[in-house]
Amino acid sequence: MGSSVVLGFVVLAVLSSAPAEAKPTPAAKCLAAQFKAAAKKANAQSTCEAKAAATQLPVDQMCLTKAGTAFANAFSKADLKGGCTTPGDAGTVEPSIETFVQATAAALPGGSTKAGGKCAAAKRKAAGKKAASKLLCNAKAAIAGGAVDPGCLGNAEVTFANAFKKAEAKGGCATQGDASSIEQAVNGFVTQVASQLASGSTTTTTATSTTTTTAPLTVTVGPGGQLVFDPATLTIKVGDTVHWVWASPGHSVVSGTNGTTDNLFCSPSNTGCANPPLSPMGATYEHTFTQAGTFPYYCSVHFSLGMTGTITVQ
Repeated sequence: MGSSVVLGFVVLAVLSSAPAEAKPTPAAKCLAAQFKAAAKKANAQSTCEAKAAATQLPVDQMCLTKAGTAFANAFSKADLKGGCTTPGDAGTVEPSIETFVQATAAALPGGSTKAGGKCAAAKRKAAGKKAASKLLCNAKAAIAGGAVDPGCLGNAEVTFANAFKKAEAKGGCATQGDASSIEQAVNGFVTQVASQLASGSTTTTTATSTTTTTAPLTVTVGPGGQLVFDPATLTIKVGDTVHWVWASPGHSVVSGTNGTTDNLFCSPSNTGCANPPLSPMGATYEHTFTQAGTFPYYCSVHFSLGMTGTITVQ
């Protein structure tokens, strides 16, 4: 539930100047439409993966394509109506959705039995539904012009937990006890999409003051199981916060070069940088850069394979 604080912040970053009872602005309507489109695609493609597990067949590409087309059309429609703070950003959000769906499916294998396939199908569907539900909570907050409703997020948590318990109670699951790791993946994904839609920094002006709010800049760790940070290089300003989101498990973020830490920062808590723990899929880590300079970092177990990154602070 810790992610709800970040999600509420991101929505408020776009809508901080809206009066409490004012009608939704064009920007708010566009943001809500974008959240809804992302929710629909995440749920639809997770359902495609669920069907594949249940039938023990490869995922239907037409099913995935249909969801992708609906997503693109929804974003285009929102852009055409005008008022979008971040027009034309479907191409930024869509890869995050697809990486999440693929990584979740890989983390929930069906095994070689019919029962295992059915269990994986139920879990994949539950993960997609939870992601969609939380994105829709953000859409409602955008229209209301306030923080994301904790009750809305809580309902998504309860539904997800119950679905996983029910699936495992039936038996035959290829994996057991993975609700927590998948839950982290969902929360990390929703936070990532919210940050992308907030587009970094938004300045809002009222009759009495001007306020600038900076949302976290996001780096994806191990997208699609690749041994990379995406983007590998990022240029920011002094005072900006970089937010790392794990798209696959078994990685770390450590400041330094060639496997030698300089102890400036490291996941998950800036301690034990010489031998940091590896984080699971869906984990998040953030660091605020307070000085200008160039800050290289690496994954402690994969740096020799090229899993390195650099943050340039201006």
